[in-house]
Amino acid sequence: MEIDQIVKNKGIIYQHGKASNRIYIMSIDQTAENITIDTLEKLAVKNNYTKIIGKVPRNLSPLFESRQFEREAFVPDFFKNCDDCFFMSKYYQNNRRIPKQAQKIDAILALANSKEIDRSSIQSQYFFKKLNQNHVADMAALYQEVFTSYPFPIFDPAYLLSTFNEVFYFGFFDQQKLIACASCETDFKNGNAELTDFAVLPHYRGQKLAVKLLMEMELYMQKKKIRTLYTIARALSPSMNCSFSKRGYTYSGTLFNNTQIAGSIESMNVWYKNLSIIR
Repeated sequence: MEIDQIVKNKGIIYQHGKASNRIYIMSIDQTAENITIDTLEKLAVKNNYTKIIGKVPRNLSPLFESRQFEREAFVPDFFKNCDDCFFMSKYYQNNRRIPKQAQKIDAILALANSKEIDRSSIQSQYFFKKLNQNHVADMAALYQEVFTSYPFPIFDPAYLLSTFNEVFYFGFFDQQKLIACASCETDFKNGNAELTDFAVLPHYRGQKLAVKLLMEMELYMQKKKIRTLYTIARALSPSMNCSFSKRGYTYSGTLFNNTQIAGSIESMNVWYKNLSIIR
C-alpha cells in the first residue's frame, strides 16, 4: 500500500496521501495565517481527499471554525504557553463523518471508562529496555507481524532509524526476543509527547504488557520534564482504550474514520494525562 507523504513547509508539518485519504496537520505554528488553510484545502480538492484533520492551537481554532472545521477532540495544556490543542476536522464527503460500528465504539468506551486505576506492580517477568538503533530490525519485524498496514512506514528499519532524534522507543524482551514495544513522539519545545506504536505479539497478550509499557514510559517522560501525554488509540481496540483508562487517562473525543491502520480506515479515540497526576 502506498505510504502517505510528510511535508514540512513554512511553520507547518502535514501528512497526506491516499492511504488514509486525508490531510493530517501534525504541527502548525501558532502565528499561521489564512494562506495555510487555503493551501491545504486546494490540495484536498486536487487529490479528492475526504478529510482534513489537524492539531490546532486553541488561539487558531476560530480561524479554522470560520472555514467550516469542527472540533472532534482536545488535549489541554499542550503547548508551552499552556494553550490547549484542538483536533479540528473538515469533511469533504458526508459518509466519512459517520463512524463505522458506532455502537461498538460506544460499548468499548463504556468498558474502558468503567475500569479502575491499575495499581499493580510495574515489575514483569519480561525484561524492559529503552530501545536503540541496534533494535530497528527487530522492531520492524514485530510491527509487521502485528499490523497488516500502518499510517507510517514502521515496517522499514531505515525509517525507524531516521526517527530516533525525536522518538523514544521502549520494549519488553523474552530473553533475546522483542515481544512488545511502543514509542513516545516527544515535543520538548512544548512539553508534550504522543504515546503510540503499541504492539504486543499475539502469544504474549493478556499479560498487561501495554499497561506496564505505559507505566515505564510515564516515568521516563516525567524524568525528561514532559508535562502532557496523549494518545490517538484505535476506537475499536478494547485493550488499548482500557489500558489508557487504567492508567488514569481522560477520554476527550473520537476522530471519525480517521486513520488507515490494519487494512482499513478506522476511527480513533484521543486520551490525555497531565504528568503532575502520576498514579
